[in-house]
Amino acid sequence: MANNRRVLIVEDDPGTSGLLLQIVRRAGYEPVLARSGREALRDLDQAGADLILLDLMMKEMDGWTLLDILRADSRFAALPVLIISARHPREDPTRVEAYADKYDAYFVKPFEVDELVATMGRILDECG
Repeated sequence: MANNRRVLIVEDDPGTSGLLLQIVRRAGYEPVLARSGREALRDLDQAGADLILLDLMMKEMDGWTLLDILRADSRFAALPVLIISARHPREDPTRVEAYADKYDAYFVKPFEVDELVATMGRILDECG
């Protein structure tokens, strides 16, 4: 393991979560999977994370709701979040714009792996 940076993947689709686990691991980070917003909150509360990869369309609690909860909690307010969604920003421009200051990057599935890895690295480097 190149470092001990912990990346929390919040994704309920098994195929996508498997791919993201592999990408994060190969990039040298410690991947952790949460299959729901509630699971993500529980994991963050117990172990924290250095960065979150967040799906928007999930059952029970969608990614926007989770993002609101994270930003309202002083422990996680500054935690970097990369959205990875099948939903293009043009499909919901009002919400995407309203949340623009709450996430660090937005990737549309299918995404470019190299671009995702480069973005994760840049943001984690900026965080120290």
